[in-house]
Amino acid sequence: GAGLSAPGYFIDSDVSTHRWQMELNYFGVLNTVMATYPAMRDRGEGGCLVLVSSAVVFAGMVGYAQYAPSKYAVRGLADCLRNEFLGDKIRVVGFYPSNMDTPGFAEEQKTKPIETQEIEGSVTLFKAEEAAGHLMSGLAAGHYSITNELLCELGRVGTGGPTPRANTLIEMAVAPLMVLIGTAYCAMMDYTVRSNASKRAKSK
Repeated sequence: GAGLSAPGYFIDSDVSTHRWQMELNYFGVLNTVMATYPAMRDRGEGGCLVLVSSAVVFAGMVGYAQYAPSKYAVRGLADCLRNEFLGDKIRVVGFYPSNMDTPGFAEEQKTKPIETQEIEGSVTLFKAEEAAGHLMSGLAAGHYSITNELLCELGRVGTGGPTPRANTLIEMAVAPLMVLIGTAYCAMMDYTVRSNASKRAKSK
């Protein structure tokens, strides 16, 4: 499953919130893989496992300290199993969707910090059907890491690590730009946090 986010300031959350997010978003995926992999391996006919993470793994930010680690864990699991399961001819794919127009996203807005909202800006919300379409297209193209929009795709290129690439030559050409884009995005995130902290201090 895609999981659930419970955004908020780190200081306002307790360990139980972090543990709940990990149980739901990481162990939910892990349990599914552990339940399905043995039968797929024993059948000997290969197959495909899609592990749903999140675009947040490309740019961790304020408000997602409870959520992002669980999705980073899913990405790490996908990277490890992609390599390990090759011997069983089982394909492992990581899917990293951005914000989607779901009841869960509407619920997130109730606790999402102002800084997070400003950083995300006027985000484009994708329908679940649209995101699924991008996933299916990526699967058909044989991609390992799949996203559903350009900004996420740039994040994937910039943080891919030693994993299969969708188009090595194009990604080699884009990679230097990612240093500049990543630096600029980091500066924007940091400015947003400092600016809001300054506003709060002045209002006291």
